[in-house]
Amino acid sequence: MHTAARNALQPSVATPSANHAVALLLKRHDRASADGNDILALIGPLGPAATTARPGPFERQFGRADAAFALGELALAATILAQRANPAADRLAPSFAANTDLTIDTHAFNGIGRRSVLIAPPVSAPLFRRHARRPVLRLFTRAPGDPSFHPVLTRIAMTEPALGERLAVIGENAEQAEALAAEAQAAILAGQPLPPNGNVYHAPAPLGGRLALTFTGSAAGRNWRDPGLFTFYPELIDRLRAREPAAAAIYRRLIAPGTASDDPAVHLKISSLVCQAHGILALDLLGLAPDAALGLSSGETNALIAMGIWDNLAGLLNGVDGSAMYGDWLSGHCRAAAQAWGLPDAEPVDWICWQVVGPRERVAAAMADEPRVSLTIVQAPGVHCLCGEAAAMARVMARLGDCSASRLHSDLVVHTPAMAPFADRWRQIHSRPTHTPADLSLYSNAFNAAYAPDTNSVAEALTRQALDTVDFPATVEQAWRDGVRVFIECGPRA
Repeated sequence: MHTAARNALQPSVATPSANHAVALLLKRHDRASADGNDILALIGPLGPAATTARPGPFERQFGRADAAFALGELALAATILAQRANPAADRLAPSFAANTDLTIDTHAFNGIGRRSVLIAPPVSAPLFRRHARRPVLRLFTRAPGDPSFHPVLTRIAMTEPALGERLAVIGENAEQAEALAAEAQAAILAGQPLPPNGNVYHAPAPLGGRLALTFTGSAAGRNWRDPGLFTFYPELIDRLRAREPAAAAIYRRLIAPGTASDDPAVHLKISSLVCQAHGILALDLLGLAPDAALGLSSGETNALIAMGIWDNLAGLLNGVDGSAMYGDWLSGHCRAAAQAWGLPDAEPVDWICWQVVGPRERVAAAMADEPRVSLTIVQAPGVHCLCGEAAAMARVMARLGDCSASRLHSDLVVHTPAMAPFADRWRQIHSRPTHTPADLSLYSNAFNAAYAPDTNSVAEALTRQALDTVDFPATVEQAWRDGVRVFIECGPRA
């Protein structure tokens, strides 16, 4: 009947018909806030403050809804605002735009037009609770000698050492979570194996030890595509914008068509943005209280910013851009390596990097007679990054023979003595106002240990690790000896 009526009244409209039911709850803002409702959007007055943007046509995504069409457009716009999505994109994609208001022009089945202005909800709105089929988490503890488990109301309380035994279950809904929890508790109390379900997590004793956030290096940003981080946690966009006003410009520049995927400068900015987003997720939204922070390569600077020791990410990146670090000194022309090797200043260096898996002794032997090849990073036991002049690297790789190896395609003259001609400029870029952290151990690969950060010590640590091999396992092992037992990785590919 719906399709027949549509064909009779609008025979020239080619869009497929769809029989939709759309409902929105309209409520006063103060009442909705007081009642704890999730607010998708606010209806505002027409005026110059609203943008003229409108979301992609509802009918293109879902078909022509006819009677429900206008309300469907409004519902789609409200969802886009709540998700902090880009209204011009063909798919759900994040937007870092400062002005998130939308002007919506809708035309109902009878042809009557209507213009509405929707305003994004406040930053404090609990946006991350809005997703359909959100898993339900249930937490329980049991003290020694206690005959039963007791529910824990907050995730933060699970970190208290006095809580003893811990149990966490995840269900698709509350009923499933409660049933799974009851089954798991019965099995534990009876000394039986846990249910064969990947959504049950049991720690018979406190985990103990300290917690560290670990930040990835810039190479992890190569070919990174947002897997849904900002789509599923749109409040990260609000918090990133509040903390780093330049985040919007950085993000838009990174996703622009034609952005070079093999440009180390792009890798750095992607890694920086994602590291900060993960830091906000860990510290602000999950409420974790790490005892330590460490990073690999540029992960050290991201640790400084995420932990509040440094601020102004945009200022740091502007300093990097203005120094010709990328494209001239440390990539592209690779002028630093040319000067370090006494080459004519106009002669570019073909600098390339490989990751090699094999015994360190074998790697060292293969590069022993190649002064233009450096062991730049030990990523893990037996996993090495080798960088240097292309012809010399070819000889080293030939000697390594059947070792597993892959090109990194993030070719940067760093963690090598060949960076020395740029060292003073590097130190200047990394000499920044520094805040002393409370109750936090900050680790540097320059010392493979924790150190007390101030403006001078941070600049020294970052410069030293840029001039020599980064032995990341040594830093991690020292953190372990210092009592760190849980390492949470932040950054692309984490």
